[in-house]
Amino acid sequence: MDGTTSGLVAEQRKDLGRQLAGWRAAAGMTQAQLAKRICYSRSTLANAETGRDMSIRGFWCDADEVVGANGVLFPLGQDGVRHPV
Repeated sequence: MDGTTSGLVAEQRKDLGRQLAGWRAAAGMTQAQLAKRICYSRSTLANAETGRDMSIRGFWCDADEVVGANGVLFPLGQDGVRHPV
């Protein structure tokens, strides 16, 4: 992966993390509360919100469901499987 591509990926991760933080806040939850609901540590959630950790598919699917993002964070693909954005 060249520098341009890795830079774009890093920006996309940060953007997705900002979206997660916004949905979490709109749901009235703290990082600790959401982390507990999706069975991950608060630090994992904090890293995801800042784009430093993309975690696994289950993390994004669970977070999307709990904060009520309705597929924004983890949309349902044409194949009927949820895919991270």
